[in-house]
Amino acid sequence: MKYAIDRLEGDIAILENIVTKEKKEVPLSLLPANIYEKAIIREENNNYYQDIQTEKEREAMLREKLNRLKNLKKN
Repeated sequence: MKYAIDRLEGDIAILENIVTKEKKEVPLSLLPANIYEKAIIREENNNYYQDIQTEKEREAMLREKLNRLKNLKKN
């Protein structure tokens, strides 16, 4: 299961499932150190890992989508 860090609230991270958009709260102590909002987290067997590859792919996809929207506005 993959999640995006929606926000950090004290000792809790609010995770959003990147497919279903469902949210859940997870203690920061269960997540990798130095985690940040919008990071992508992969859950496997109740362990959490940062998924940098998916993060880069999502960032590129969002950048491409934004560029397409900008081009639509120009035309």
